[in-house]
Amino acid sequence: MLASLFRHRALVWQLTRRELASRYRGAWLGALWALLTPLGLLVLYAFVFGVVMGVRWQQPGAAQAQEFLAPMFAAMVVYLFVSECIARAPTVVVSQAALIKKVVFPAETLCAATVMAAFAQVVVCMGLLWVWMLLTGRPAGGWFLLALLLWIPIVLFALGATFLLAALGVFVRDISQLTGLINAGLLFLSPVMYPMSAVPESARILLFLNPLTHMVEAVRNPAVFGQAPGFGGVLVVFGLGLIVYSVGAYFFWRSRRAFVDVL
Repeated sequence: MLASLFRHRALVWQLTRRELASRYRGAWLGALWALLTPLGLLVLYAFVFGVVMGVRWQQPGAAQAQEFLAPMFAAMVVYLFVSECIARAPTVVVSQAALIKKVVFPAETLCAATVMAAFAQVVVCMGLLWVWMLLTGRPAGGWFLLALLLWIPIVLFALGATFLLAALGVFVRDISQLTGLINAGLLFLSPVMYPMSAVPESARILLFLNPLTHMVEAVRNPAVFGQAPGFGGVLVVFGLGLIVYSVGAYFFWRSRRAFVDVL
């Protein structure tokens, strides 16, 4: 599958550009929404969890706003990327039935373009986070670069999940109705808006079973706190990325011949 995507990389790039253009076509602010959307959600969640509920990440020498906003923003970037891929995946193939019915069209490029379009927002948000870390005097050098490298398995995870859900969405249209519930579970059962220490020991098993938990912690610790992620956590993130990608790519590759008959 990777070889096919590399061979059709020009097509993936064109589909990504088309996806981004159609997403912001007609909007007055255009691509600026890629930044305004996560910032708007950050302000909303920060008010509810930071002001109303008083959640804090206690880091030595950090101001209150930095204690809460920077850790939460880093985690939300991961969540928004994964959740967008999951939300769009079930209709990726179904919505392009005319293209799929063309004999020579590589259907996998649609999934790759969806992930790349979602990753464009990650690039913007991580750039904003890097600037914020510099302005507030936090570590933004080697540790931040490590956090960027950890996006490789996260992208693999998102691509594999997109492959799997896109293929399932062709045969079981109910999948698109479940993605909202899946994304809600990923959000509230992971330490995006609260630290792991706020969860009782007896309930932490639910968070550890959530793949997003490991991704959030792996990116947030080096990017925001300047701490090396645990070797076990990094291993889990890379393992999740490889396993989910392998399963999703295999299922998509084996089932794509039946797409035309169903569509």
